[in-house]
Amino acid sequence: MIGRNKHLIIYAVMGMILSLSAHGHEYWLQPDQFIVQQDALLQAHIKTGQKFRGNNYAYLPRDVASMHMHLGDKTVPITSRFGDYPAISQPAIGNGINILSVTTHPTKLKYKKPGKFEAFVNDEGLDSVLAEHQKRGLPDTGFTEIYSRYTKSLVKVGNSPGDDYKVGHEFEWVLETNPYQPSRDTLSAQLWWQGKVLANHQFRYFIQTGKTLATDVARTDDNGIAHFPFIPRSTYMLNAVIMLVPNKDDAKKYNAVWDSRWASTTFATN
Repeated sequence: MIGRNKHLIIYAVMGMILSLSAHGHEYWLQPDQFIVQQDALLQAHIKTGQKFRGNNYAYLPRDVASMHMHLGDKTVPITSRFGDYPAISQPAIGNGINILSVTTHPTKLKYKKPGKFEAFVNDEGLDSVLAEHQKRGLPDTGFTEIYSRYTKSLVKVGNSPGDDYKVGHEFEWVLETNPYQPSRDTLSAQLWWQGKVLANHQFRYFIQTGKTLATDVARTDDNGIAHFPFIPRSTYMLNAVIMLVPNKDDAKKYNAVWDSRWASTTFATN
């Protein structure tokens, strides 16, 4: 018991350190296996980093707002305990594509270095934010942003077919094509914000094939659809960011002037 508690403390401290440095990095779910047999135990890490390289979070209720598993018309809570490592370890609901989903509580970030905010919004294709920042008379440094994450992962269980679908996230990717079906030239996904498609919005995709990583920046089309290449036996991540003016309650609670939201999804191909 003492040994287990020691590990819980270590993982919890790791998670708290990571949560302080996670802004500006992707946040994603990394299952141990994306394709598993019937009645398998699904295990997945919550990760932050860049270009599929990063550190693992232990499960910390302070950071995670909700965790669920979805299959067809079934949704069940993921019942992790404080300090669990990996953060998710739970039996599959059944055969088909089991969707793992996680949302986080808002986290504060204070901009202390000149140019950091400008570099971030430019990198994410949010150029109009700078004009709004100046219009609101906000300073170059010393202001606070809050950020929240919405992430999904698709795990194929058994031989039954299945598809991705909206699980109720405010900001969410939904694959239009099943990546576990026979090969094709391209894959596509639709980006949703508050129940509406998010058209002409910048996103990034990352494709890990063995030791090779392919990445690119593109934009969704007029229907919020993102297109990217199909590469067999690869792991994928999609990521997108939006920036909002926080509502009055959050602005007061966190003393924040900006509110960023991040949507990601991970999956693999046969």
